[in-house]
Amino acid sequence: SNGFLSFGNGNGSCPDCDENNPDPFPNTDTPNNVIAPLWTDLNPSPFDDDGGGSVTYKYVMNMPDKFITQWTEVPEYDENDNINTFQVALYFDSGCIEYKYLQVLTEDDLNVGVENNDGTVGLD
Repeated sequence: SNGFLSFGNGNGSCPDCDENNPDPFPNTDTPNNVIAPLWTDLNPSPFDDDGGGSVTYKYVMNMPDKFITQWTEVPEYDENDNINTFQVALYFDSGCIEYKYLQVLTEDDLNVGVENNDGTVGLD
């Protein structure tokens, strides 16, 4: 919900996820193996009065094949007027990662980037 994808974290530990200022990449703290189109404190929860929007994913077989995750009208945590819509596409053949943004409104710090599985190589 905090604007990033993580692969193979194992125990699900994410000590920095609730912070309003995520650490820059690279960083060996969890989570690692991260693709972060908009890592900030977001709230897509339909069970919270200040939450909303949606996070969806889709596998597209369309030459090139890709996997898309999209955050649609997801508010920033405790700032429900700050609505964010963005997506990340993972292209299978080329290994490319594409970020697209329709609207980003945040008062908190954010991080955009990628990081390898042990947090030793990354790009902000």
